[in-house]
Amino acid sequence: MAAAPISDGWGVATIDTSAHTRTKGGQVNTVPGALYRRLTCNLSGRATDVVRGGGLNGTDWETIGAALAGRRRSCVVPQYRDIATKAFDPLLAARSALYGYPTQLPTAENISRQYFTGYMEFEEIPH
Repeated sequence: MAAAPISDGWGVATIDTSAHTRTKGGQVNTVPGALYRRLTCNLSGRATDVVRGGGLNGTDWETIGAALAGRRRSCVVPQYRDIATKAFDPLLAARSALYGYPTQLPTAENISRQYFTGYMEFEEIPH
């Protein structure tokens, strides 16, 4: 397991794949589709060793990106700590977890000398 902290401002959107068409009389005809969630987030600013030097318990951002390439299935947990105590909250972690694949691998964007940020998108597999 590797952790890549994300910046405030991340979002999870529910995507509805239902198809809607109108009849000749103008009525809406809906074919129900699956729902899934999409996470969009920026990775918080980190030093070079975290991004490229194995700084996350031996795994760095580029290694994580390579492991996720090919839309390999994985899990992201964007929210897992109690806001007041900062303690791990297993119910919050379970509720916010998404099992799926990245649609945009994590990037490494230089923000200042030896510090980087990044961007990632991740989609849940509907169940």
